[in-house]
Amino acid sequence: MAEAKSDLFRALAHPFRVRILETVAGAGRASVSDLSQATGVKASHLSQHLALLRRQRVITVTRSNGQLFYRLAYPEIIPLLEAARNFLRADLEASREDLARSLAAAIEQSTGAVGPTVPPVQLPADLDVLLHSRSVVDRAVTILMERNACTAEAAQEVLIESARTRKVTVRTVAAEIAGDPLPGAEASEPKRSGPLS
Repeated sequence: MAEAKSDLFRALAHPFRVRILETVAGAGRASVSDLSQATGVKASHLSQHLALLRRQRVITVTRSNGQLFYRLAYPEIIPLLEAARNFLRADLEASREDLARSLAAAIEQSTGAVGPTVPPVQLPADLDVLLHSRSVVDRAVTILMERNACTAEAAQEVLIESARTRKVTVRTVAAEIAGDPLPGAEASEPKRSGPLS
């Protein structure tokens, strides 16, 4: 039973597949066109995700007027999706509270506490860089998952191994894959002259 549960969670372990299930759950049934519009994923890419969800018997497909419609195989998946959403909301709220306490402590420390100080103006900039870096790494993982048809864990391992091999940060490799410049990269690029500058 544990292995079957693990297979189910692996089937759910992709943002597009979760969005597919949320769309189908909300509408009762959805066509490939509906799902493509809701997820922003091309129909050719959707077919892989739909096939995996069908193999795990999470969704079923029926044909009506020459069009395929997908439905949840079991309505019990809806409380599972809701539980995940509730957990993530609670975790996000706890993270916000932790961050607020950390920011307050850092500001308090920089304005008069004994010991090393962190200037208040530096902390938000560092926080923005960290949040942006996480977003870039998440996008790179998603791109690698699609390119290599692999799990998130395998995509993360590719990023880490590439960073080790090249002796650069994971963020640098992720930025290259996601097509996202590193902060400050614009300043270090040579100035162009001519009609394109």
